[in-house]
Amino acid sequence: MAQPALIFIPDISGFTQFVTSTEIEHSNHIVKELLEVLLENNKLGLTVSEIEGDAILFYKIGSPPTLPEILAQVKRMFLSFHGYLQIIERDRVCQCGACQAAHKMTLKFISHYGEINEVSVQQFKNIMGKDVILAHRLLKSGIPESEYFVSTKSYFDALTEIDYDEQFVFSEHVEVYDNFGEVFTKYTSLNILRNEIPPPKPNKFELKTDRKPDKSFEIEAPLNLVHSLLIDQKRKIEWIKDLKAIKEDYSINRVNGSHTCIFDNFEIDFTTIANKESDGITYYSEQSKVFGDLYFITDYKLERLGEATNISIATYPALYEVRGNGKIKKNINRIKSFFVLFIIKRNSVKGFYDFKKFCENEYLKNKENL
Repeated sequence: MAQPALIFIPDISGFTQFVTSTEIEHSNHIVKELLEVLLENNKLGLTVSEIEGDAILFYKIGSPPTLPEILAQVKRMFLSFHGYLQIIERDRVCQCGACQAAHKMTLKFISHYGEINEVSVQQFKNIMGKDVILAHRLLKSGIPESEYFVSTKSYFDALTEIDYDEQFVFSEHVEVYDNFGEVFTKYTSLNILRNEIPPPKPNKFELKTDRKPDKSFEIEAPLNLVHSLLIDQKRKIEWIKDLKAIKEDYSINRVNGSHTCIFDNFEIDFTTIANKESDGITYYSEQSKVFGDLYFITDYKLERLGEATNISIATYPALYEVRGNGKIKKNINRIKSFFVLFIIKRNSVKGFYDFKKFCENEYLKNKENL
């Protein structure tokens, strides 16, 4: 049986078509994160019918929410969406097209009030009907804005009163669709809300770019490729000797993201703490935690040498937790720290010659596509 309902669709735009598998994987993951942000900010209690690629089909049976309620919902989702994009850009490490373009993504909202039929398939409920089709048609319109809220006349006609925040200025717009004819709508630009997007807090770690390196060597591969392989957590297993497995909490490496490298008798926890480009030089830093309470930082400096890359590496103690009080514990940890640091530096030299070979082999394999 058909029931009156509000149909509400937030729609993400901005990603162009990417070519490489990394870009496609990362664009899909970023859209997934953003859809989760929208779902977490559903304060109207809207029901999800389905996730449609880069959009969510919401609905709410019964009388429509008031205009102030729906605009408050739009505003909350819009600010949360763009606030999250700013965090992604702040913490960005990957230089692929998808990650670099993420901060340019946009969001629009479609609203329509009409009749729907709920169809149950196992534990899921989908909605069907001509009004659902019409709402989807509105995703493609001639509205001269990239970010806006648009609603059909039927929604406004269903309201008992129209009273809303004056910061939203509505304009009338007419679309003509096959099988529907003229569809009268009102829309408001959301550009005014950009002034209210909360800036992200800066990351605490201050990157030092003048530290003397432990080792420098040249890799016969372009800087962008070397950097992309260096930060790719999943592919460490291809060049780090005796590495058995990798656990990660994030599929895209970002500042504050972490992963764990698992060896036969021990594990090392890594956290990305900085990534910066300056004057053609790329800096990347990660913190490692070993033996439960010892922390080290490794700084990488990548310089372009034509089609090659010079990479410099410096590793040094960061901090160590002291469980309990006393100078004896601190002194023991200090001795352990320098002993472990000696082992790390000794092993990392050979390890990064393996990384050099790995990069150069990847460059030769993929030279035609770079």
